[in-house]
Amino acid sequence: MDSMTGNFKLYIISVVIIVIIGAGFVCASPTSAQSDDRWDILLDRIALGEGTSEDAASQYKYKSGYDVLYGYNKPEDFDSKFSNKSLTEMTIGEIWELQTNMGSKNAVGRYQILSETLFGTEDNGYYGLQDILSLSDDTLFDAETQERLARAL
Repeated sequence: MDSMTGNFKLYIISVVIIVIIGAGFVCASPTSAQSDDRWDILLDRIALGEGTSEDAASQYKYKSGYDVLYGYNKPEDFDSKFSNKSLTEMTIGEIWELQTNMGSKNAVGRYQILSETLFGTEDNGYYGLQDILSLSDDTLFDAETQERLARAL
């Protein structure tokens, strides 16, 4: 096993543990206000694990964690038409184009959402979060949309 595979397995295990612990916070919530607080705690932990916290985003010169691409790349690294455009200024349709150009390592945004999760796969008839939440191709991939996507996961 090479170190990359080993690191990836540790990463997956860490994310699973964070999600399990976070689910306990969310499920145990007695009130709506506390539920929102617990969701925020869980989602902040996920962002921290994904490397998309506000501190990490700032360190890599992103406007926010909602604008981070996998590997801290920039949209223009994959298509010049996205020069000087952040993820939160793009539509869902543009995110589809960008992720298609990124190949298999196409995680985007604060929660590093993959194209297979957002748009589905051929195996499931391309039924993804976009369909589940009835988001049009013209919907902005802004912070509000990314929060809705994360809560739908």
